[in-house]
Amino acid sequence: MFYLFLLLIFAFIVSGLKHSDKRLEYWIYAGVIAVYGMAILRMDIKTSERSHMFEYGLLSLLIYEALTERKSNGVYVKTPVLISILGAGTVGLLDECIQYIIPYRVFDIVDIAFNYVASVIGVFISITVSKMKRMLMIW
Repeated sequence: MFYLFLLLIFAFIVSGLKHSDKRLEYWIYAGVIAVYGMAILRMDIKTSERSHMFEYGLLSLLIYEALTERKSNGVYVKTPVLISILGAGTVGLLDECIQYIIPYRVFDIVDIAFNYVASVIGVFISITVSKMKRMLMIW
């Protein structure tokens, strides 16, 4: 799983190098991912919770970006931030509920909390990167 994650990061960076108009945005994202990754690695939590932080943070980020793209194209989306956080967190909640029924799997409320926290962080990262991009484009 770790090597697949590294492959994903590599693909992300290569994709950013190919699009010169979005190069700044990709480098900002790469920096945020590096800081986010180092912070999570230094936290005193289990590996499974660390993976939840990445998985559900990325899921909420993707949902948020899709909703904001829809909104910019004229589709009415009332609160993309709230929808993406609740959507990604609810996927994590469903995942935990499924684990409750499966033998040898553990239902954990702490994991549910991590899923929602990761969802908030994912949306926060997206908003922060877009604001940083706007600030750097002005300069």
